[in-house]
Amino acid sequence: MDEAQKAKLEATCSCGSGKMYGVCCGKEEMCFCGSGKAVKDCCMVAPEAHGVDPSAVKE
Repeated sequence: MDEAQKAKLEATCSCGSGKMYGVCCGKEEMCFCGSGKAVKDCCMVAPEAHGVDPSAVKE
């Protein structure tokens, strides 16, 4: 995935977008802010914007 494609996905699949994981991250499940899933399992552009400590996010 090149940077332009990545930037486009981040812009269209931000936290709370309600889009399918398959569209955002290649995983077929819903994942949005407040879903209860681990941040690393969600396609969050800016975890800190959702009250999450970025340093706690592990790949």
